Amino acid sequence: MLAGVPVILASSWPALLEGVAEKKAVAALERKFDVVELGCFELQRTSLKLCDVHLEKDSVIVDLEELVVDFQVNWGFDPQVVVQQVAAQEGTLAGELDDIKKLRGSGDQKKASAPSRLVLEGAHLELEHLELAVRRGDLELKGQVNASAPGPAGPIDLELSSVELLDEGDVLAKAGTLATSLALDELFPLEFAITNAEASYEKIVIQDVAGTLILKDELLKVVAMDLHGQTGEGQSWALKGDVDRAEKQVDISLSAHDIRPSQLPGAHLLPITPGRGLVSGNLRLVGSRKKVQLEGAVRIADLEINHRRLSREPVVINSIIELAGQVDLEARELTLERASIKFHEDQAWELVVSGRAHHAIKLEEREYEFELELENAPCQDLLEVVPPGLLPALENFELSGTTSVDLKVIMDMADPDASVLEGGLDIDSCKIEKVPLTVASLSGPFSHRIKMKSGQTVSRLLGRGALYYTPFDRIPASVPAAVLSTEDGGFWRHDGFIKSQFEASLKRNIELGTFRRGASTITMQMVKNVLLTQEKTVSRKLQELFLTWVIEEQLGKQRIMEIYLNVVEFGPGIYGIGDAADHYFGKSPLELTSLEAAFMATLLPRPVERHEMWCRGELTPKHDKYIRKVHRRMLGKGRISQEEYDEAEAAPVVFSRQGWSSESACLAAGREVAEGTHTQGALSGLLLGRPE
Repeated sequence: MLAGVPVILASSWPALLEGVAEKKAVAALERKFDVVELGCFELQRTSLKLCDVHLEKDSVIVDLEELVVDFQVNWGFDPQVVVQQVAAQEGTLAGELDDIKKLRGSGDQKKASAPSRLVLEGAHLELEHLELAVRRGDLELKGQVNASAPGPAGPIDLELSSVELLDEGDVLAKAGTLATSLALDELFPLEFAITNAEASYEKIVIQDVAGTLILKDELLKVVAMDLHGQTGEGQSWALKGDVDRAEKQVDISLSAHDIRPSQLPGAHLLPITPGRGLVSGNLRLVGSRKKVQLEGAVRIADLEINHRRLSREPVVINSIIELAGQVDLEARELTLERASIKFHEDQAWELVVSGRAHHAIKLEEREYEFELELENAPCQDLLEVVPPGLLPALENFELSGTTSVDLKVIMDMADPDASVLEGGLDIDSCKIEKVPLTVASLSGPFSHRIKMKSGQTVSRLLGRGALYYTPFDRIPASVPAAVLSTEDGGFWRHDGFIKSQFEASLKRNIELGTFRRGASTITMQMVKNVLLTQEKTVSRKLQELFLTWVIEEQLGKQRIMEIYLNVVEFGPGIYGIGDAADHYFGKSPLELTSLEAAFMATLLPRPVERHEMWCRGELTPKHDKYIRKVHRRMLGKGRISQEEYDEAEAAPVVFSRQGWSSESACLAAGREVAEGTHTQGALSGLLLGRPE
């Protein structure tokens, strides 16, 4: 009779013990959770099924549609329940990360020595379709979890799908899947395999991200990554390396192919055209978030720069740069150990740049120091690799020979006198083979058309017999003498450039905080008036320098002075010495006294403004004093005789009133020109005839 008891118990115990088992299960859960609700508790001989499980503790909420435990009971003197599998399906886990972590250690703990009749070792764990919503501060991680493990000690194969990382409800990043294997006894480092992820930062979007991400500690202070993907426009990139947030160190290799510069963070601060240009490259960045050493190569294609101080046209950059240097973000300083620049693949020469830029927040604390070196570059190559839009006036020139560059520039905003400008381009090694017709025509009669700031056009034919044209032999010596005394004393001796004046101008411009002084010689001014424009851009100045060399090579000094005196502006709409002599004094140039010639020369820096004295009918006392100072300088330099000086000084400067209607009308006409917004320059030259 007693022998049949185990058999009876083995078949009927679930019905006998179900109530007790449910109470024990609820009590165990209540040791960890404040709210425990079970929709069903079904105990069978080899399984336990719980449905509609709802648990709450602090911010943590667990909902499971079904939890099934498969087991086997080993009957004997000391029966044991051996759990074979625990499977949970469908549900949610939501709450603050810190509260979830606390649950791992909460509840009553049994003494280690207490025997257990529940054997979990070897139990297979399965979790399917658990919706996850874990929060920490403003960040929230959402996704669907699937997991499996050979036993309670792990390792757990974990897969998160449809993952979203949110910040205050806004999606920061998404991922198709995050897969990892968790060793519960040593959770970190934790490696995730990522597929089909995407994220956005400012204007740049990354998608189709795949690779591995290794979290080396619980607080995510050290992260290793090996990721690749595409931008929102389909350009590829790869990122590999380590970020140590605790030590604020990075060691990252970044490669990218055909990235739009306007997509990059901070691009809106740069004068680049949105949607134009591509950047590719491989860079390694080592250091901290504040100071990083970088090296690698970058390729720039069709990057368009628009800046009113650079050029009147967009400048298109194409280049290949190999560089090594350091960026100190805290000090706002770039140190360029070496940057080798080429403009196309098969280029045999390279431009090498090195130096330092300290771009402080305060203008007066900024410092820039750079050296440019180039050796054995074909002169024609330099013209052909110039970025389109930067030097448009030089497109139809042909050169032969080779040249070099050795330029040093130091700009010290705190101490302008410490600024340096040394060396430059060895242009004399180049030979001119061909010039545009506009330049070639300057050796004879040519038509000169000017657009003023007001938009009005003035035309002049520069040739014998034309109205107001004055050949050099009909210009009195006192006129060039006066101009040399105010504008360019070494005109007859130099080659178009006064090299010492470039550094002096640099220092003066730094002192003024703007680029006003350009170290212009008479040849430069002639080039600016006949071939270029009056705009203050880097582009115009560079073209002016090249064309000055060309003009000095192509024309004699006398012809340069003759053209200059026939095209230079002496007042609103008043161009050339012939027109000016007639307008101001009712004379031909030959009839001018040396004092009147001195007055003409003093008009040249500010012709429209100083024309107002003619409108008012007399010189200001201050300007009269200045004219006589120039006049004395002309005498002191031996440019006029004592007799000529004495005769001119004996008579005051008296304006002709020919063409004068009223002071107000005269002033208004001048101010219309001065306040105009059009680009002033030669319509018959090399720039204004081009499309805007």
